[in-house]
Amino acid sequence: MKFFLTLWLCSFLSNECTAPIQSPLAYNTWKECVEDAYKTSILILADQDNNNVEEFRLATKFMCKEDNVI
Repeated sequence: MKFFLTLWLCSFLSNECTAPIQSPLAYNTWKECVEDAYKTSILILADQDNNNVEEFRLATKFMCKEDNVI
């Protein structure tokens, strides 16, 4: 089994999100996937304008989906 990470940048004010951001990596464990999701979330938010983060209440949400890989 492998885990695949998908992230979204969302406005928690308007409940709208960007198109999904798919990580090119396949993770061996749930923990690896979740840890990378948090690290990537920090980078995504750091890349945003502080005023936009505050004004639109931006944050990320993510999903680590398990899949059988042949």
